[in-house]
Amino acid sequence: MEGVYELFCSLAHRGLLPEAFEHAFMVRALLAGLIVSPLLGGMGTMIVARRLAFFTQTIGHASLTGVALGLLLGEPLNQAYAGLYGFSILVAVLILYLRNRVPTVSDTVIGVVLAQVLGLGIIMLVLVTQRFDVHQVEAMLFGSLLTLSETDLLVVSVIGVFAMLIIGFVFNTFMLTCFSQTLADVRGARPIFVEYLFVLTATLVIVASLKLIGALLVLALIVVPAAAAGNVARSLRGYFWLSVLIAVLSTQVGLMIAAVTSIPAGAAIVLGASAIFYVTWFAKLLRGSVAPVQRKS
Repeated sequence: MEGVYELFCSLAHRGLLPEAFEHAFMVRALLAGLIVSPLLGGMGTMIVARRLAFFTQTIGHASLTGVALGLLLGEPLNQAYAGLYGFSILVAVLILYLRNRVPTVSDTVIGVVLAQVLGLGIIMLVLVTQRFDVHQVEAMLFGSLLTLSETDLLVVSVIGVFAMLIIGFVFNTFMLTCFSQTLADVRGARPIFVEYLFVLTATLVIVASLKLIGALLVLALIVVPAAAAGNVARSLRGYFWLSVLIAVLSTQVGLMIAAVTSIPAGAAIVLGASAIFYVTWFAKLLRGSVAPVQRKS
């Protein structure tokens, strides 16, 4: 990594990049953003289509509980990977199991699990603050450029490669299942297997992005780019790639803002994505394609 740091530092000295890139933490944040943001943008289209947005928020809160659990079990402060990933995956499996077994609305099931996770998380955080300064764990809430280590970047890279392979494998089948369960059955798709595979992959990506975006804001970077792309996209392919582009653009702009101000990285990224959403919404208005919303009875 030293060679990469030196390259960015030299480009910053020459005025080809902002001065913030003289710092190694900014380079790590840029690289992590380039890996995570297209994944979140692409997965956002699938999550919105499957109505799993509430699920991502639950995983974000579960990650905080997982970090606290890992710290209580003796993991290092900035490397509580077993607790973080282990507990988040456990919660994701529990949600999917209940969704497929309990005869109730999906959001209700997720809400029940979210309530349990929040209750347990509050207890865990209280116990953690008796041993650690609360400011040492707040980066997980809002995102922090300073806490992103080289180990975190390596983890993000490995998960990123794995996630890209899975998305390429399940995208068509997953979207077909979302729009027509009957047609998916006729074509021999295995919707439950595909859903488990996708959701577990999405969980890994969400958790990997938390130090950059924050647990409270990761939902926005999944939903907002997809919503913005939906305003102007004319095809499913365009919808997917436009969501990826918006996520990447808003992440890089947000990182630049966070580097030169005291604004948390996650907040800057989400505000950038929200601004793009309103631009696309106004573009849709000007195109005259907005119809009054009809509520289903």
